[in-house]
Amino acid sequence: MKTDFDLKEVEIFCHVVRLGSFSEAAKAMSLTQPTASAHVASLERTLGARLLDRKGRRVFLTAEGKTFLDYAREMLALRERAKRALHKLTDRVKGGLSIGGSTIPGTYILPSLIGRFKSRYPEVQVTSTIGDSQRIVDHVRQDLVEVGVVGSRPTDRALTVRKLWEDELVLVVPADHEHAKSKSGLSLKKAIEESFILREKGSGTRQLLERVFKTKGIRINDLNTVCKLGSTEAVKQGIKEGLGVSILSRRAVEDEVKNGLFRTLPIRGVKFTRFFYLVTHTSRTRSPACRVFLEYLVSRG
Repeated sequence: MKTDFDLKEVEIFCHVVRLGSFSEAAKAMSLTQPTASAHVASLERTLGARLLDRKGRRVFLTAEGKTFLDYAREMLALRERAKRALHKLTDRVKGGLSIGGSTIPGTYILPSLIGRFKSRYPEVQVTSTIGDSQRIVDHVRQDLVEVGVVGSRPTDRALTVRKLWEDELVLVVPADHEHAKSKSGLSLKKAIEESFILREKGSGTRQLLERVFKTKGIRINDLNTVCKLGSTEAVKQGIKEGLGVSILSRRAVEDEVKNGLFRTLPIRGVKFTRFFYLVTHTSRTRSPACRVFLEYLVSRG
């Protein structure tokens, strides 16, 4: 018969409390919901107390659960402090590090930075996820990744946000476009008459586009939109195939411009600039690898 609980059960319990449901906690820890429920049930049996009340899909702390929660957090914090102390003794940075990047930083900036970081800290196992800005922010909130770099600033108070790098969006046209050689670019009126390929809702690029056009009295529906695609690479392919033009990060089309496939044109009187933001969970204890990587990123911000 089991006479004591383990820290895995305590960790799952804390995730359930923080996220408010077993399904969200299971997702955050890469478990199935029945497995997460079984761990918490085992913890309750060992303690001889009901820690959570289940009401529909939500869970709430009982009086016993509130008392145990403080001790549970102390136990997990002590575990992390012990790990950090040992890492300091060995003076080695190792372990897993999960990073999420929205399309532009995830595809065109982070890979080279991660490569240089890995050459310095070869024992760190890095996992990188790419998605639109909202998806990466959600991943940080749910503890699916430790670090996020996104193209739109999140406002969730549960997240710590720091400005990193500036980015500029430009009008991208195929090299054989009728205005491709224009040095003065296009007027705003002329630009919005073009056949546009747009990114999907939720992308930082799309959000900036909508925000800037709104200041000029233009709604996204005023554009002559021919299609909406789910990635920058898909949009670039659409431009190559002659579907239309788009507004993309200058960083994303550097190779195509250099190779003569695309041209970038200014839109007179309009400037699309933004920053990329470093996003972490405010209340999460960061792993040693995460702390070192954050210092590394900020030093290059």
